[in-house]
This record gives sequence, C-alpha cells and structure tokens, in this order.
Amino acid sequence: MANYLPPSEAVTSIIDVQDRLIEQINPQTCPSFDDAQRLANQALADAGIEDWTVVVPQPATDQRPCPSLAFDSATHQILLVPIDRIGP
Repeated sequence: MANYLPPSEAVTSIIDVQDRLIEQINPQTCPSFDDAQRLANQALADAGIEDWTVVVPQPATDQRPCPSLAFDSATHQILLVPIDRIGP
C-alpha cells in the first residue's frame, strides 16, 4: 500500500496560480502578451511565489497572436507561448 503524502504548500500555491491563469489567459479572448505577462506576475505575487518567473520565449506574430501557457517546474518558469487565435 502506497503512503499518501499531502502536497507541499509551495506545490499547492503553484497549482493555484496555474488554475487562476488558465481562467484568466484564455486563447479564445486572446489577451495581449503584455496583459498576460502582467496577470501571470500578479498571480505569482499574490501567491507569495518569488522563485518563479514569467518568460516570453518567442514574440507574437500575425499568424500566432495569442498567448498560451506552459509551466516548467524544472526551471520555475511560466512560459507565454504564441498560438493561433481560437474561436470566433
């Protein structure tokens, strides 16, 4: 029988940040990258997470104008990656 270990407070906090940002940075509404970066930084600050950063590894293009989220737990980065517009 496996032992259950509750998630650490840090893990719970980043999961809360992920859940919040998935709601706020929705490709269907296609917020600007500046707005998405501001929302991500604010979510980290509100959760008291200081060892994660927000990174935009590629600039948006006309073909991929919308930010999508990726979370890299190894490097403690939230990545805002350009994608196609989704929806109407």
